[in-house]
Amino acid sequence: MTTTSYTSGTFDHVMIDIETMSLHPNNALILSIGMIEFNPEPIDGLIIGSRALILPNLEQQLLLGREVSAGTQKFWSGQPREASNHWVNREEVMSLAAAMQRVKIFCEGKSRVWANGTQFDLSNIIGLNAQLGAMMAQSSLWHYQAPRDMRTFVKETPATRLVPIGDALDIPGVPHEPIYDCISQAWQVWSHWQT
Repeated sequence: MTTTSYTSGTFDHVMIDIETMSLHPNNALILSIGMIEFNPEPIDGLIIGSRALILPNLEQQLLLGREVSAGTQKFWSGQPREASNHWVNREEVMSLAAAMQRVKIFCEGKSRVWANGTQFDLSNIIGLNAQLGAMMAQSSLWHYQAPRDMRTFVKETPATRLVPIGDALDIPGVPHEPIYDCISQAWQVWSHWQT
């Protein structure tokens, strides 16, 4: 199997993954947003382009009433420290307006914006953008036809390329790091992509 390739160029797909402090479908406090560009079309392996890790300001989110749940706090306390290192070390925190602008720029011109279920990752980002006020809410983060549900696509599409997913891919990082999860999820899309 071909290992993950990194290249510059034009990409039409984005994978987004968020880590949160709640399972609320559109009002969870967002700890981090991971995004990668990718191309699932080459038969010999996934091609990955730019990556971005965003750490949205937590205090601003708390002032907006974003939800923090005891159950999710307990979940994080049971995870390996490596899984939360990316959001515990908050040296590069972005204001919420800057974070949403970064998402918009990253997704601009992409025909497909994937997530592991559109009713959590994408809906929480949309909900946060809407809370920032009328100016931000009118500014669409991606084209209205772009959202794609990776979970449904993988489960409902007969596999055309049978590849091991997860640890077998030797992706750097650990589960629940958003860039790791984005890469793993993009591989799943690749493994089911009809060429």
